[in-house]
Amino acid sequence: STREKHFDESRRGKRLEAFKPAQVQPLDEQGQDDLISYRVKEEQRGEFKVQLAVVTAGAPELKESPFLLTLLTNLFNQEGSLPRDRTELYERQVRSALKLFFSSREAATVAKLGLNYEDLAAVQDRSFEFLRTLAFVCHSVTKAREFDFNSTDASKKFQGALADRWGEVQTEFLEHSRGSEEVTGKAFETSEMEKWLMPQEGSCVSILVCTSEHERKYRFGHLTVQEYLAASFVARFKDPADIWAALHDKRQAISGQWNREVLLFSVGMMDEDMFFGFAALLLGKEDGSGVLCALVKELAQRWGLLPFTRFNSSSSAFRTHRIWNLSNLLESKFQEIRTPEAVALGLCHPSRELRRMVLSELNLFRASSVMEQVVGELARISQDGKRGASGVGEFQRCAALLSLAQLELDDESLEVARLSGIIRMVGPSSGKQLRSAASAALGTSLLRKFGPEQHGKFSLEQFQATLFTICQKGGLPEKEVAASVGLVTPGFVVAVFLRNDLLALAKVQWLADLALQTCRTSPGAEDSTGKPLNIKVVERVTLREPSCGEIERELTAH
Repeated sequence: STREKHFDESRRGKRLEAFKPAQVQPLDEQGQDDLISYRVKEEQRGEFKVQLAVVTAGAPELKESPFLLTLLTNLFNQEGSLPRDRTELYERQVRSALKLFFSSREAATVAKLGLNYEDLAAVQDRSFEFLRTLAFVCHSVTKAREFDFNSTDASKKFQGALADRWGEVQTEFLEHSRGSEEVTGKAFETSEMEKWLMPQEGSCVSILVCTSEHERKYRFGHLTVQEYLAASFVARFKDPADIWAALHDKRQAISGQWNREVLLFSVGMMDEDMFFGFAALLLGKEDGSGVLCALVKELAQRWGLLPFTRFNSSSSAFRTHRIWNLSNLLESKFQEIRTPEAVALGLCHPSRELRRMVLSELNLFRASSVMEQVVGELARISQDGKRGASGVGEFQRCAALLSLAQLELDDESLEVARLSGIIRMVGPSSGKQLRSAASAALGTSLLRKFGPEQHGKFSLEQFQATLFTICQKGGLPEKEVAASVGLVTPGFVVAVFLRNDLLALAKVQWLADLALQTCRTSPGAEDSTGKPLNIKVVERVTLREPSCGEIERELTAH
C-alpha cells in the first residue's frame, strides 16, 4: 500500500492477518519506464510519454505512484488519451470501470438477484451518482471506510443517511433529465442499487470490495476513490456553508488529515466564485490558532492566486481586485492572531500539524519582534503550565519544551534564556514525563549550538560560559550535562585543538577528563570543519608551549 496508515485498521478488523505490511515507495524513472513498457504497446509508447509529460508537469505524483500510473496506462489503452488532471483521472477511471461492469451483466445473473433486466440502462446511468452519494455518507456521516446494510444501530444510521441523500439526488437527477429519451424516469431504492452494485454475483470489484461475506461488510477498494467520489458529491453544493457543514464537526476538523484529500479534490472542482466565497467563509471562522489561515493560503496557492503580484497579473481588473483583497485579508488575519501569546499556545497545541506549521512560520520569518516574548512564554508554560487565569496540561508543557528547543535563535542572550528555561525542568522536582521531555529538549538545544555542525565556530570560552550559566540555573553539574548530551566528542576535541585552545581545555578538570575519556575510547578523530588544515603545524606549536603538560600531550597524540 502507499497509504500505510491503514495497515493497523485492517489488522483490527481481522483482515489481511497472514500478510506482512509493506510501504510502496515512489517509482523512479527506471521503474516508470518498466511499468510503461509492460502495459503500453511499443508503437504507442511515444505518444503515451508525450501526453504523460503534459499531464504530470505540475503533479509528478501521477507518474511516481504505481497505482496512479497504472490507472493512466489503463485509460490510455482504452481511450487513446490521458486526463488533464487527477480529478479527471478518477472520474474517467470510475466511469470506465462501471461501463465494463454493466457490459458484463447477463440477464440470467440479474434475474438470480431478483432484479429487472429492463432497468439495466437506467441503473447504469445513475450508478455514478449512487456511488458518490455512498462515498459522501461514508466520509461525512459515519466517517469510516467500511459500511454494511445490517440491522445494528450504526448500520441503521448509515442506511438512513444514505436513503435521505439518495432521495435528494434522484429528485435532482430526474428533474435535470426530464424530456431526455436516454434516461428512464424511474426512481430506485437504495436496496435495489445495493443489489446491482455491491460485490455479489459478478463484482464491481475495481471500485467496491466485500471485506466480510458473512457480515455483508463492504468498502471502496481504494481510499482515494472514496475521497474523490465524496468530493464530487460535495462539489454539487451551491453554498460554501454547506461545504463547511459537510467537512467539519467535533470529530473531524475540515483541516484534519481525514478531510484533506476530499477538500483538495473539492476545491479543484469549484468555480472561482465558489472558491472566493469558501475562502472568505474559512477566514471568518478562524479561531486564533492560524490553522484556517494556513489552509486558505495553501488552497489559494494551489489555485495559482498567491503570491499576489499586481504588476505581473494578466487577470481582469475585477479578478485582480479579488485576489488583492484575499491577500490583504490573509495578512491582516495573520497579524491579528500571531501575538506572542498566541504563537506560544500554537507551539504547545495538541495538534502536531499545528505545532509544525507555527514553528515553520516562526523560523522562516525569524520574527525577532516576538521571539523574545515567545521564548519567555514557552519557558513559563513549561515550568508552571499557567497562562492568565487558565492552565494547560502536562502534554502541552512537554510540547512547549520541545518547541522551545527547535526555535532558530540568532541572539546569544535568547539562547541562554532558552537553555536556562529547559534545564530547570531536568531536575528531580519535575514529573517523569516532563523530565524526559526536558532532557530531550536540552540535548536538541545544546547540539544545535555546540554539535558537530558547529565545531570550529565557537571558542572554548563561549562553550564554558554558556554551559556554566545554564547549569548554575538548573543546579546540575556541567560534566553531567555535557556527558549526557554527548557534547565532548572526538570532533569537538579536534576543533578545540585546531583553535589552539587545547591548553585552556586541560586547565578545566571536568572537561579534560571527558576529553581524555572520549579520545581513549574512540578509534580516531576527524576534523569536522571540512577545511584543509595542516595538523602537523598545530601539533608542533602545541608541543613547544612551555606549559604543555601530559594531558595536552596525550590529547595531541590522539
